[in-house]
Amino acid sequence: MSYDTPQATLVVLTTANALLGAVLAALGSYLLTESIREFTSTSPAVCLIIIGLLLIFASDLATTGIITQSWTHIRIVASLGLLAILAELMLMLAVSQSPIRARTSLRNSWLRMYTGNRLALQRVEHMFGCCGFEDSANMPSHSNCSLGGKAQGCYEHLAQAVFYLSKIAAKWVTFAVVVQVLSLILGSYLIVRVFEVDRAWLIEPEMPAAGDVPPSEPPPAAAAVPAMATDAPPPSPQDNAAVAGNATNVESA
Repeated sequence: MSYDTPQATLVVLTTANALLGAVLAALGSYLLTESIREFTSTSPAVCLIIIGLLLIFASDLATTGIITQSWTHIRIVASLGLLAILAELMLMLAVSQSPIRARTSLRNSWLRMYTGNRLALQRVEHMFGCCGFEDSANMPSHSNCSLGGKAQGCYEHLAQAVFYLSKIAAKWVTFAVVVQVLSLILGSYLIVRVFEVDRAWLIEPEMPAAGDVPPSEPPPAAAAVPAMATDAPPPSPQDNAAVAGNATNVESA
C-alpha cells in the first residue's frame, strides 16, 4: 500500500508519541529509584510509568488503525489519548502541591521513623551529613549524632530532594500534555484527509413509497391428485343386454 503525505505524517506522529511514552516510562523508573521512599511518595513515579506504557500501546494501536483505515481503532486511540491527558493534568496538580505540603509531610515521616525505625533515620543522616530534623536537638537518630560536627538538621536536604524530583516530574508532564494536545489537534485534521468519512450510521433504510406494491410471489403449483382406484366388478352379459335395450327404446322414441 502506498503512503500519501497525510498518512505518512500520521505514522510519524504516532511514532513520536510512542517515543514520548518511552521517555515518560524511563523517567518514572528513574524517579522511583532516586526517591527516598521513607520520605517521598512513589505515586508520581508509578503514574509516569503507567502513562508512558499507555502512550506506547495507544501509538501502536493508532499505527494499525491508520494502515488499515479502521475507524474503530482511531476512536479507541482518541479515548486513550484523552484519558492520558486527564491523568497527566491530575499528576501535574499533585506534583505542584507537593512542595507546599513538604514540611508537614516530612515532619510526620520523620516522627514516625523516630518512634519506630531510628536505624533508617541514621542512614538518612549519614547520607546527607546532617543531624536531627530541623537541628541536632530536634529528634536526632541517637544522642551522639552531633559529635562529628553535624549541627545542621536534615529538613533542608530532604526538602531539596523533594523539590528536585517534583520539578523534574512537573516539567516532563507539562511537556507531555502540550505534545499530546497538539497531536490530537493535528491528528484529527489529518484523519479526515486519509479516511473516508464514516457516515454509515446516518443512512436510514429505504422505505417503500405509499403507492408502491411489492411484487408478490407466484402461488405454488397445486399437486396432482391421484385418481382413486375403484373396486367395482366388471358388468355381466345381462347388464350389457339391458343397457343395449334401453338405448334402443330411447332412439325409437
